[in-house]
Amino acid sequence: SSNPTYRLKYTYVPGSVVSYQQVSKGTITAKEKDSVVTNRENTVTSNITFTVRRVVDDTTWEVQQKMESMYHSINLIDSLVTDTTETAPGLTIYVAPSGRIVDCEYSDTKPGMDNAAYMKEYFRQGTPVFPDRPVPVGYTWKQTYDVTVDGAPVQVATDYTIKGIESKQGYECIAVAYSGKMVIPFAAS
Repeated sequence: SSNPTYRLKYTYVPGSVVSYQQVSKGTITAKEKDSVVTNRENTVTSNITFTVRRVVDDTTWEVQQKMESMYHSINLIDSLVTDTTETAPGLTIYVAPSGRIVDCEYSDTKPGMDNAAYMKEYFRQGTPVFPDRPVPVGYTWKQTYDVTVDGAPVQVATDYTIKGIESKQGYECIAVAYSGKMVIPFAAS
């Protein structure tokens, strides 16, 4: 007998809501020419709510993200001081059933604070785009993106592996392991 295969896709139902808390830790490195000018650790605690607003057409869903975040990072002048910043922008994400991010736009930002291009790159690199055919448990795929940093091309990649099938809240779901690197350049200010 052959191994069963599964068609992977995101399924959104208009009006459905998903809420969760996400804690991200990382290092921000800023470079000018060949020198590192900033290298600091930060922690971001976010309360995130996704609301599926509507199906735009047969291939794209409109999803509203509300994210209330607190950024904690080391002060640039005094490393013994922790800076805290709060934000709560509303972001609309347009996503295809494969997971491909079609577009992102902010619905409420302060002047000079619109980082939609950054967020689109974040979701584009951080959301798995599923294979276009049914695949078995154990299947692996690599998602690569070309990013331009300081005028030079950089390729980033994430590897995905289907680890198994699990029943969650009455749904048959896949468990996916992943490992990769995201490079998201900030626009010069």
